[in-house]
Amino acid sequence: IIEKQHDECKLSVLIPIYAEDFRRIEKQLKYIDRQKGINQEEFEIIYLVNNDKDDGSERWQKAYQKNEIAISNLRALNKPNVHIIDKSSKGNEITQCNVGKARNRLVAEGSIRFHENGKDGILIQTDADTFFQDDLHFSKTIQLFDEYPEACAISGGAVWSFDPDTADDALNDAYHEKVETIFLLIAWSALVAFDSGSHTYREAFPKLFGGFHMISKSFASAAINGLITENSMEDRLFGIELGLYAKRHG
Repeated sequence: IIEKQHDECKLSVLIPIYAEDFRRIEKQLKYIDRQKGINQEEFEIIYLVNNDKDDGSERWQKAYQKNEIAISNLRALNKPNVHIIDKSSKGNEITQCNVGKARNRLVAEGSIRFHENGKDGILIQTDADTFFQDDLHFSKTIQLFDEYPEACAISGGAVWSFDPDTADDALNDAYHEKVETIFLLIAWSALVAFDSGSHTYREAFPKLFGGFHMISKSFASAAINGLITENSMEDRLFGIELGLYAKRHG
């Protein structure tokens, strides 16, 4: 149970957390605090800290420990527009937890909150290891829906940043070398595709939705029953369903 949505809220940012280093979440909130052109009462952040049922594994224990740190630190911030849904502590876990179930639970929460507030609000879905570079991102998003009131969703983009969870310079150097190799392989694949006249997946589907940045209206998100509760393709299919919903309703 989390606090009632503020009457002035227009936008809800939905973020699943699973075994994330809290330094990333701190960075994310630091950038959110920089948002301009919008009052604190006009947006909210909902974190869903999630984990599966205890299976006795070392992997579960490590995730549990990181999640407990995240829950404790987020609560200590005592920010009125930052809410935490604990689906990690023992007894609260999500059975057979996966990213689809976590995102779907967040969309349900955000949609219900706006419905109870008598609004068709804006839901921004992102991940715990992302941050908003544009200090006007929230206000621009609200403005965009004001300009296009018939729109029900936006496919958001992202810029990738290499940021390993280590302060070890030797490890950082090794990681950078591997990443550079990966980028060379990707570039080579793109050149081969270009030479053969084929298109990349993103070019073929420019409206492709990615879980790192999906924007939708709360009513449409609820009307399509949220996301599928699977561990992959939940974001892609969410975008496709919203597109079909838009066509059906003009």
